[in-house]
Amino acid sequence: MTPGELAQKYAAACFGIALEEWLGSLRAVNAAIEADQSVVAVLDDQSKPFVDRQRRIEALIPPRTSNAVRSFFGTLISNGDITLLPNVLADLERLAVSGPTAQMATVASAVELDASTRQRVEGSVRERYGQEIQVRFEVDSALIGGLMIRVGDEVIDASVAARLREIDGALRRAT
Repeated sequence: MTPGELAQKYAAACFGIALEEWLGSLRAVNAAIEADQSVVAVLDDQSKPFVDRQRRIEALIPPRTSNAVRSFFGTLISNGDITLLPNVLADLERLAVSGPTAQMATVASAVELDASTRQRVEGSVRERYGQEIQVRFEVDSALIGGLMIRVGDEVIDASVAARLREIDGALRRAT
């Protein structure tokens, strides 16, 4: 497993943990609000002091919720947007299933690429996959030379190591 693949696994684990916390907290508060619609009127009433509305929403938030999620709820009530919570929850659940819209291309090379080569490779990747794609470069000396490009499940392996494996396989089949 390359360092890039390992980093992606760690990132996916972090994403999953963070997502579960956010989804759990948003679902709990949304369920409490759905069970008592009068809560929305209290939380959305901009004439009431923020601190009172904040206390009211804090009573709905699960105890182990992080400060970041708590701040998010504070932002919703501060901006008078608590009625958007069901939509936010639905969109977050959609993102949890389909993933974020940004795609990432990982370009691995045996040695660090100079700026000019990076720019050419990035241009080629964007031409093929779209201008919105993010391109990350990494060094993997096991490639010996050439490049390996990963976008989602697609792998373009134009490395010397891949060519040597192909030649080895062909020689084994020939004998």
